[in-house]
Amino acid sequence: MTIELPKILDIPEKLLPIITECNNFRYFLAEGGRSGGKSQAIARWILYLCDQKKLRVVCGREIQHSVDESVYTIFVDLITSYKLPYHILATEIKHIKTKSSINFRGFREQGRQNIKGLEGVDILWVDEAQSITKETLDIIIPTIRKDKSKIYWTMNRFLETDAVWEKFWNRKDCLHISINYLENKFCPQKMKDEADICKQLSIDDYDHIWMGKPRKDGGILKVVTTSMYEALRGIRIDRPITKRLFTGDPSLGGDECVAYIINENGRKLDELFLHERDEMKIAGTWVAFANRSGVKDYAIDIIGFKGIADRIRELAPGCNMIECIGSGKSSRPDDFLNLRAEIYMYAMNEIQNKRVEYFDDKEMVKQLCDIRIKAINSRKIKIESKDDIRKRILRSPDRADAYVQGVFALQHCRPWRRMDAYSEKEELVFDWRAA
Repeated sequence: MTIELPKILDIPEKLLPIITECNNFRYFLAEGGRSGGKSQAIARWILYLCDQKKLRVVCGREIQHSVDESVYTIFVDLITSYKLPYHILATEIKHIKTKSSINFRGFREQGRQNIKGLEGVDILWVDEAQSITKETLDIIIPTIRKDKSKIYWTMNRFLETDAVWEKFWNRKDCLHISINYLENKFCPQKMKDEADICKQLSIDDYDHIWMGKPRKDGGILKVVTTSMYEALRGIRIDRPITKRLFTGDPSLGGDECVAYIINENGRKLDELFLHERDEMKIAGTWVAFANRSGVKDYAIDIIGFKGIADRIRELAPGCNMIECIGSGKSSRPDDFLNLRAEIYMYAMNEIQNKRVEYFDDKEMVKQLCDIRIKAINSRKIKIESKDDIRKRILRSPDRADAYVQGVFALQHCRPWRRMDAYSEKEELVFDWRAA
């Protein structure tokens, strides 16, 4: 039987049961690889339902620092394309006629007690549901208890033990659909090309990222895979450059002493590699190097090297020193074992969402794509330590450490002023290598 649907509900055929079987299930699990059309289908269905009658909708993720990290953009693009009668607010979307509301929240940031404020929700959509922990899940399920309420999960499975998958994939009251990009007639050719490239580089990455298969061994997961990073190649981010940052890893004892100047797009502007043990010489050379680019914001790994940071403060009065202590406490201790884990996972998120450009340093990329997630449990993530990496590959990932540290520290960087840089004449005669 042919079903005629409004244009906004033109979704992949495999996902149509989300619409046609809506009244037969309470839970809906759509899982699979990238570009399968899962999020688009759910967003379109929600916008259609909110146009029919007043509904209260919440779109959530386990971790969401801002509305930009949510499905908010998908809704905005659809509303704009189809000229739908919605008011688009900074953190909320409201239907002009039915007064339906769509809100966005991160469960971890809101606090589990605030999850209990979801009692009156008609529809809950949880995107990136592979990240939902059992603890969060155990609160969400009994909280959404309004009569005829619905819960939608969209996910690309991460591990065999993903909490949402284990609880819902085979329940009688859950409609479960698995879909990948090959089954989505709307998948753009450029995404198909990316999938082909990924398949050539790593069949394991292809199976996980594009076919939606879970990783089988959490002990050898890489923070950033080669195909994930190569997807940045050729990307140029078009936004005003308002930040410049020095990032350095002052490793001694035979390891490289690494320094980069990067901008807020993660683009490398300059580099400096030293094999120097004298901390005062390192500090002086680094200040001269940073001055050349007019940089006054420093991100430095100070574990064992606080003397370098203190000397830089003396040589560059008024500088903004962002001290990084990898073994120190994370700002999100429930999620990460230490700051090193938080830094690496933040950088992974920026890379995965293509908010940074390709970094022109083959050795750095090689190091970055060899860092492993040492352990994952239901709460905390730990990253492989430098000592473990040295034992495994006989070298230290100093360039990767400096890079991810810089990407992370850009959050705390002050606006860069062009007037801070030397003039062209001064640049021609100034040799920081002689400092």
